Amino acid sequence: MSVDLKSIALAPVRVPLRIAQALDDLADIAERARRDPDPVEEVRVRIDALLLQLDALNMVVREVRDGGRELTEVAKAVAVMGTALHETAISLDATGRTIVSGGQDLTAVATLLHVDTRELIDGGEDLTAVSDKLETHMRIFRAALPRLLKGLDTVEELETAVETVAETVEPLQGAAERVGRVTNRLSRGRG
Repeated sequence: MSVDLKSIALAPVRVPLRIAQALDDLADIAERARRDPDPVEEVRVRIDALLLQLDALNMVVREVRDGGRELTEVAKAVAVMGTALHETAISLDATGRTIVSGGQDLTAVATLLHVDTRELIDGGEDLTAVSDKLETHMRIFRAALPRLLKGLDTVEELETAVETVAETVEPLQGAAERVGRVTNRLSRGRG
C-alpha cells in the first residue's frame, strides 16, 4: 500500500476546513428550517392535496365506469338493433330483387302490349274498312227492304195458295198412293 505523504501533511488543515464546511451547511439547514414551514407539515399538506386529487380521480373513474356500463348497455341495444337492421336489410334486398324482377316482367308485358296495341290499331283500321263496307251494304239493304217486304207479302199469298192446293190434293193422296203401289208391282213384274 502506498501512502500519500502530501495527503497526510495536509490532513490537519483539511479536517478543520471540512468541519467548518459541515457546520456551515448545518447552519444553512437550520436557517432554512426556521424560515421554511415544517417539512412534515408540508408533506402532510401535500398528502392531503394528493388525497383530494385521488378522491376527485376516484369520482371520475366511477363516472367513467358507470358510463362504461351505460355504454355497454347502449352497445348491446345497438347490437340488437343492428341485427334487426341487418335482417331488415336482407328482407329489403329480397324485396328490391322482387321489384327489379317485377319491373323486368312489367317491361316485357309492356312490350307485348305495345305489339298488341299496334295490332289493335291495325285491326281497328281493318274494322273501320269493314264498318264502311257494312254501312254501304246497310244502305243497299235499306233501299231493297221495301221490295223484300213486298216479296214477303207475295210469299204469304203463295203460302195461302199452297195450303189451298194441299187441301185439295189431300183427299187424292190415298188414291195416289194406291196408284204408286200398283205401278211398283207392275214394274217388278216386268223386271
